[in-house]
Amino acid sequence: MIKKIEQSVSKIKILRVCAYVRVSTDSPDQLDSFQAQKKHYQSLIQANPSWTFVGIYSDEGISGTKTDRRFGLKEMMADARSGKIDLILAKSLSRFARNTVDTLTLIRELTKLGVFVRFEKENIDTSSLESELILSIVASLAEDESRSTSQNIKWSIEKKFKNGTYLPGYLPYGYCYVDNEIKVVPKEAEIVHTIYQLSINGKGSFRIAKELNQQSIPSPRNRAWSDSTILGILKNEFYTGDLLCQKTYTDEHFRRHRNQGEKAQYLIKNHHPAIVNDTLFNQAQKRIEARRKTKNQRNKTYPFTGMLRCAKCGANLKRRIHYSGEYSSIHWTCSEHLKSKDHCTQPSIAEQKIQWAFLTMLNKLMFASEQILSPLLELKAEEVEQKAEEKINELQMYLQDIAGQLQATDELKGKGLLNEKNFQKVKAELLQEHLRKTNELETLRKTRKKTHEKQAALEDLFLFAKKKESITDFDEDIWERFIDSAEVYERTTIIFYLKCGLILKEAL
Repeated sequence: MIKKIEQSVSKIKILRVCAYVRVSTDSPDQLDSFQAQKKHYQSLIQANPSWTFVGIYSDEGISGTKTDRRFGLKEMMADARSGKIDLILAKSLSRFARNTVDTLTLIRELTKLGVFVRFEKENIDTSSLESELILSIVASLAEDESRSTSQNIKWSIEKKFKNGTYLPGYLPYGYCYVDNEIKVVPKEAEIVHTIYQLSINGKGSFRIAKELNQQSIPSPRNRAWSDSTILGILKNEFYTGDLLCQKTYTDEHFRRHRNQGEKAQYLIKNHHPAIVNDTLFNQAQKRIEARRKTKNQRNKTYPFTGMLRCAKCGANLKRRIHYSGEYSSIHWTCSEHLKSKDHCTQPSIAEQKIQWAFLTMLNKLMFASEQILSPLLELKAEEVEQKAEEKINELQMYLQDIAGQLQATDELKGKGLLNEKNFQKVKAELLQEHLRKTNELETLRKTRKKTHEKQAALEDLFLFAKKKESITDFDEDIWERFIDSAEVYERTTIIFYLKCGLILKEAL
């Protein structure tokens, strides 16, 4: 008797798959795309024998930044928490979320639940790479796209800048508010004037601070005088009676920067009472610059010099050598911590740990270069440049229109059809608008230039990463080639800000 033995077939796990679809406007074109996406994903999921179709979660006419109004997203997350979903399909990162915090929160929660997301456009699957690396990339992309469409400042504030009515929320040492007017504090003003005199007489900020502390002269916030406080007073044009608006700005990663042309600035002359005249102020600036050049000539620089920041207080880290018997080691310490532990509690970090973290981060990126860097190149090249070019063309046409209006206004005045009062009013408004749009255009051009620089840096990184070879030794040239700056937090984490725009976190 011959018994037939049936072939054993290994059981294949069936994934429960859904799709998330969103359009940000209610335009007919967007809604047509919306319906097409839903049909596409339903067919795609049902055609795969290893998948079970869970459903299509969708939001119409909702911005990616408004997570609280995205009921389709909320429903999907609720089902994921209930264990009904294994895999989520989405067209792109920008369709999923445009806010960094939301993006990180959603993906982290889904990963913990064992639910992964596959982004079609970028060819990124959160199940295939290390979670922290993918989250860093997602954060960089989401934040860049979201903030690229935001305005530099709110219109109400900008209007106050232009008409000279803006009042700062914080007044520097020597000033106070009295009935919503800026007034001089006489005793503090005398100290400010003394600081300027000492500076032009050849004393540095450290010596000036030391003398004021020795004399028990009260300082701002009743703390000890420091060289940074002295420099802040000496370099602040506010003491001349002028107000320079938007000296700093917040970038897409919520870090404060000194404005060096990235944003429009507004100088309001004779805005408030002066404590020092222009001559004294300019003499002090010349002294500061002369001392800076002399100091730079003396100081030796190292690979990390000026590139490491304290994540707690934002101050630069300085190089120090720690000695223990016959042995020594190089550490980097927060400059505020060096002044006083009360200023910052951030502990020092060994240079070798920073080097190891950099090598680990770079090797991870090299391993995932095809999955991450390649689609990122395409995304930035196609979308960012197109948006910038369209906006530049729009502003140029607008400026031409204003120029035409100015010419027409002059012609009406020449023909006697516009009296002097109305002529001056209309012309002033047109000139203000022309200046505002010119500043906006210049800012956009600078932004586009930086985008091009980031694109070139990204291409350079991709070519380097394609080597697929692990790097075992720290190389100063590689560090300077790809790293813009880094932030150190305690002795646990370092965040690398790459020249190409990526932000990657690594454990120490």
